[in-house]
Amino acid sequence: MSVKLFSLYRRLSRPLPAVKTKRLASSSTWHGSLTICPTPLGNLSDISLRQKETLLGADVIACEDTRVTKQLLALLRRQEPGSLTGKTPYLISYHDNNELKCSQEVVDLVLSGNRVVLASDAGTPCISDPGYRLVQAAIAKGIPITSLPGPVAAMVALTASGAPTDRFFFEGFPPRQEGKLVTRLRELREMETTVILYESPRRLLGLLIAAEHVYGPNHVVFVGRELTKMYEEHFRGPISDVIGSLKKKEVIKGEVTVILYPDCTVDEADSDSQMVSLSLGLLVRELKASGLREREIKDVLGRVTQVKSRSVADILEKLR
Repeated sequence: MSVKLFSLYRRLSRPLPAVKTKRLASSSTWHGSLTICPTPLGNLSDISLRQKETLLGADVIACEDTRVTKQLLALLRRQEPGSLTGKTPYLISYHDNNELKCSQEVVDLVLSGNRVVLASDAGTPCISDPGYRLVQAAIAKGIPITSLPGPVAAMVALTASGAPTDRFFFEGFPPRQEGKLVTRLRELREMETTVILYESPRRLLGLLIAAEHVYGPNHVVFVGRELTKMYEEHFRGPISDVIGSLKKKEVIKGEVTVILYPDCTVDEADSDSQMVSLSLGLLVRELKASGLREREIKDVLGRVTQVKSRSVADILEKLR
């Protein structure tokens, strides 16, 4: 959308509140603002007051899918009846296919004195989503960037996975071609750290099968599906077991995040220290909270860590 078309829209729309602008030291013109605004992954209750005020107070929102953002704005207005009455942000479709072309148009809107917000359909913009090119273009024009904190599926999955979090690597979406995927997984394994990946539901099994080939069938993996939503699911255990569980599902739907534990094959000679690296304490607490008896916990941990039942029993005793 051109600046001229937007100006026409502004004239035909209801009067908008005065736009607060900031004069940059290097320019004699007045500028609007650019704000990076996360949106909930799936639970509307996760939105912050600041995010809500930013979205409802925007002149323009650059978003992936205008239909999704329009629906979100309607829900937010329903929560705050009477707030910002008459103000309707103009929505611009901003996605992978038009990011290069649209970035300059969005920057021009900021330079024309508009409060522009960059939003994703779900989660934080620029994190495996369009946006960084727009930020680069804005920086080149001397426009200050405001980035709001908010939900990121990678962090939600990581903290729920039980994998070590003192050091981790975010890969995002891996290569689609099988050969390149296997090569990349081998490189990731050599990092010897927790790895976070995004993947589409239809390619999830292919990713896990490739990971099983590279890491081995007993390597521990976590898969989080539909995080924060009504049908959220977690799959945790040896890759072969997780693959088996997913194959039982008729269809896999929703957003998926995969966590690969660091390379830590468990053997009897060093089982105690290796199980600590697999966050055994967190696993025991989670299994107890689910109502499992000690015998069942020993069986589950024995299969996940590949240690003898006696060793698991010793560690359970220490954790009582």
